[in-house]
Amino acid sequence: IRETILQKALEGITHVYFHPAATLGLSSERSMDRVGTRLLIRYLPDTAQLIKLSEIGASYNPSFFDIDCKYRSDLDIQEQLNCWTILRPTWFMESIPELLTMGPFSVCFGKQPNPIWWLSCQDYALTVLACVQKPTVSQNRVFTLQGPEAYPMLDALRLFN
Repeated sequence: IRETILQKALEGITHVYFHPAATLGLSSERSMDRVGTRLLIRYLPDTAQLIKLSEIGASYNPSFFDIDCKYRSDLDIQEQLNCWTILRPTWFMESIPELLTMGPFSVCFGKQPNPIWWLSCQDYALTVLACVQKPTVSQNRVFTLQGPEAYPMLDALRLFN
């Protein structure tokens, strides 16, 4: 029944933005990235453009399940769809309060010596919009997206606090 609903929902559309949920388990059968991508590939009209959120550094990496799932989904899209765009952003700066704070405290995982080019959600949204408005420029391309300034995680947390 769910697949029938999805098939009907996709009839006549020109663009789909797919922002899969994080992978919570270690099974590709339970990965929204893998399952959702397979369903979209199956039911998306041939002329529709799929714009998918992936992840910076998505690559073959069996030891990091989430990145590996995203990479395999990206490959499936590239091999099986006619019109696609894959966006691979770095960390969203708006994720700091959601992911890295616990009440009045901030959490820094490890030493994190490498700076992160924090990206704003607004800039990301404008990129998605540009993909819709200029499909000839964005079609069948993978874009790595980063913000204008790099900060090590500890410095970003200090700025946030």
